[in-house]
Amino acid sequence: MRILIIGSEGTIGPRLYKCIRTKMPDAEIVRCDKEKRKADDYVMADINFYETLKPAFYFEPDIVFHLAGEVSRESSELFPNKSIETNVLGTSNVIQYCMDHGSKIVMTSTSEIYGMYLDEGSHVVEDVMERRPLRARNIYAVTNFMGEQLIAYYHWMYDLKAVVVRLFMVYGPGEFPTPYRSIISRFIEAALLGRDIHVHAGGMRSFCYVDEVVEGIRRAGLHEYYETFNLGMEEEWLVSDIAKEIILQTGSSSKSVLSEPDQSISLIKRADFRKAELLLGWKPEMTLKEGLKKTIEWQKEAVRYGQES
Repeated sequence: MRILIIGSEGTIGPRLYKCIRTKMPDAEIVRCDKEKRKADDYVMADINFYETLKPAFYFEPDIVFHLAGEVSRESSELFPNKSIETNVLGTSNVIQYCMDHGSKIVMTSTSEIYGMYLDEGSHVVEDVMERRPLRARNIYAVTNFMGEQLIAYYHWMYDLKAVVVRLFMVYGPGEFPTPYRSIISRFIEAALLGRDIHVHAGGMRSFCYVDEVVEGIRRAGLHEYYETFNLGMEEEWLVSDIAKEIILQTGSSSKSVLSEPDQSISLIKRADFRKAELLLGWKPEMTLKEGLKKTIEWQKEAVRYGQES
């Protein structure tokens, strides 16, 4: 089997590469991203520039894992055109190559797609977006929805082989903290630096450890039919309790400070993950406490707070 990973140098890509290498040792894998890297199995390309992708498809991949995109809600609000260009036009470029080469595309989308439906408090099911209109809270969700719709169009009209996975709150080693990244990496950084941790009052999340998510993505790539899957963990935590747990595990003097969320944020994210368990045989098991321990250990070493470089 020939596999192309586009967006291979982000938080998820390197771990997906390692997962496939381990569980599919006979697979031929090519990595692709816009970063400079010298490796026999790596092609530098930017999905926003159509022609640059051509060398990545030279080996006629069977499966293309499309991980590339603008992945921040905050930066998408600040720079909407960049998000539209990457998540919509960039996805269209990848689709065209998949069509030309008969490749299956596996797109990583986002839980933000569900927008205001998350506010209803129920566990959202994948087909809600087929039965009800888009009620997005941010540009990030809109651009991912448009990318999904492009894939659906080319599947139904031109038989594009495709699977979409909507990721719910992925965290773990490999994610460096910035103002645009997940609360886990930012909370850990604040705790390690002894800063206040700002928590949205009433927020609830179910976080899923990155190594378990990549296995779900890998299995989705092997699924035979067009489908959309929620991928995430059933274990739900109040965001305020996550902050307390991080403070406890780091031995920090930090304090939690409650704040009001802006209108682009969904306070509660709850989803139904039974389809992935039923059709992919995938169900994550690592608890948040276990995953936080691993993530804190990695972040201490990777960022080296308070140490000379």
